[in-house]
Amino acid sequence: MPSGDRLLVMLVEANGRASHLNLRLPHGAEAELTAMERWALAQLEQGDLNWDALPRQLQRSGAVLRNALDQPAPANSTQVVVHGLSRLVSEPEFESTSSLRPLLELIDDQPATLISRGESARVWIGDEHPQPALEACAVVQAPYRCNEGLGHVALVGPMRMAYATARAAVQRVARHLELLLA
Repeated sequence: MPSGDRLLVMLVEANGRASHLNLRLPHGAEAELTAMERWALAQLEQGDLNWDALPRQLQRSGAVLRNALDQPAPANSTQVVVHGLSRLVSEPEFESTSSLRPLLELIDDQPATLISRGESARVWIGDEHPQPALEACAVVQAPYRCNEGLGHVALVGPMRMAYATARAAVQRVARHLELLLA
């Protein structure tokens, strides 16, 4: 998903581990992205990316992507993808920096602590969550399984959310991930 000079690449490995790369593109490489996406999808349908078959006109964006993919992922690292933060901070509960700062610091420094490692769906409201930085929030979480792995989908929002709707949505996303990764 391109955005100016940045490219967000979502990766899902065979074992179900999901991660993302946020890559900076060289100047002018944005024009290559649609063709690069088509090339990569066609390659993956045949198995792996054959970098020797990369067309010459895709070399700039291809080099950035290849270098990023060749970097080994840290062993046993917990990957967390955060999306929609701007909508969360626009809620009235977060107008004050005293309630917003702990949440942002948690997301920056310890994002894995947003999620409990349990194997069941959970809802925390305010200070029920074990993480003090989330006392102004509600967290709705559901697990998903893939092969031997266990992941979690969580929604962090204001305490005045529609919990039944939020829980159903989070569980549905988790179920879809299980189906996609099976």
